[in-house]
Amino acid sequence: MSAAAARAVDASMGLRPSAHAVRRAEPEWCPWENLRQIADQRRWYLLRVTPGCEKRAVTALREAGLDALIPVDALWRWRSAIDRARGGEKSLSHIPALPGYAVVGFDGPWDAWVRALTARHVTGFVGVGGAPRRLSTDDMMRIAALGRAAPRAWRRMLRGAEFGVGDRVTMLVGPLTGWIGRVVSVDEGHGRALIDMDGGAPGAVWAALDNIGCI
Repeated sequence: MSAAAARAVDASMGLRPSAHAVRRAEPEWCPWENLRQIADQRRWYLLRVTPGCEKRAVTALREAGLDALIPVDALWRWRSAIDRARGGEKSLSHIPALPGYAVVGFDGPWDAWVRALTARHVTGFVGVGGAPRRLSTDDMMRIAALGRAAPRAWRRMLRGAEFGVGDRVTMLVGPLTGWIGRVVSVDEGHGRALIDMDGGAPGAVWAALDNIGCI
């Protein structure tokens, strides 16, 4: 992996949610269960693709007969401002975790490179001295590890204010608005969390997930 690509990976890793609040994503875009075996069976390279078209690039590469993947964050998002205003639940969206890049793998004739570089939305490769740099299995695992899946309870929480057990949160609605406490447990089934309040508030209280924000 080139230094530029490594920096991009490191930067993306720095933006991932905290480890206690997420688990690995396992969508079709990056098969986790047998990734190491797949990585050992092909020669893999990092491609530059049009930002915002990462999934389309993967689809095009696969249609060209090549193996391709991208790490993704499986996150809960409202489909529209109307859904959010109505208090509806979020839907699961797969967001590329390494914007502007895709990984391609092949083990065959020379024309595989032609198919890769002429696929829709592919703009070039990452390499050193004008030559593509082959990714090691460790590189592959590191890139794939960028992808995360948010807990199901996050579908009821405010975007950008998601939290997990042990996080410090603030009350956003009701008589305790502005009070700060720590999350003791999350009851996803009833859409609420138990908060141990600070500063002389009345002990632990239950609050709706969308009435709390992480700080």
